[in-house]
Amino acid sequence: MTEDLRPHIPLIRDPHTQSARRRLALAEASARAGFVMSLGRGLSDAVDFARDPDDEFLIALHNRLATARWAAKRASWLGGRLYNRLVGEDPDYVELSGSHIAHVLQLLGRESPASLDPLQLYQVRVDVVEDAIDLLTVSVASEKSDE
Repeated sequence: MTEDLRPHIPLIRDPHTQSARRRLALAEASARAGFVMSLGRGLSDAVDFARDPDDEFLIALHNRLATARWAAKRASWLGGRLYNRLVGEDPDYVELSGSHIAHVLQLLGRESPASLDPLQLYQVRVDVVEDAIDLLTVSVASEKSDE
């Protein structure tokens, strides 16, 4: 694991930070803009909190990691950093629900914090998600070869 390489960056961040509140307010305002958008947000929330099979969870992690990588690319210029700040995307963190973080930590053989609420959104470091993706890729490939 790469935790020792980033001791100054916490493994999991609480979602109740100022930027997370700003992002939540922005998401709520856009959800009120129309029925289709609010329906899509509801479906997105349902996916965030459901326990997926490993192959589907792998896809979800890849998508969340791609979002962080796009945020990293945008962070190279002023307008991109401003956009990242407005929407609450961070190149160093991936937003996952508490249940998904518990799944990631279980894959990595780590203890889940007792204060981790499965129905709450948190941010977990990108390197931890990358490690989980590596393990899941091997696991899913071995399951596919067994079939």
